[in-house]
Amino acid sequence: VILTIPEIADQFPEKARNLWSWIGSRCFHVETPPSLDAEARLASLRDHYQMSDEEVVQRAIAGKLPGDPPFVEWLVLMGRGELVDGH
Repeated sequence: VILTIPEIADQFPEKARNLWSWIGSRCFHVETPPSLDAEARLASLRDHYQMSDEEVVQRAIAGKLPGDPPFVEWLVLMGRGELVDGH
């Protein structure tokens, strides 16, 4: 998963042509609705996966968190986007 802002994504075709040729057809733009309730979404993720925020963070640090989009979203919503790549 690559998560970026539109201004950076717009530069991929020119500045990262090889990467863009590989991922370009799989990219999509997501608008975050202004009414997004991050805490409600986090509660939904906690309930669905039966995990705590701390458990998600610890698994990410250990490199044992799946790279599935919901887990990426979870880390980003907690303000821990630096853990998305598993480091």
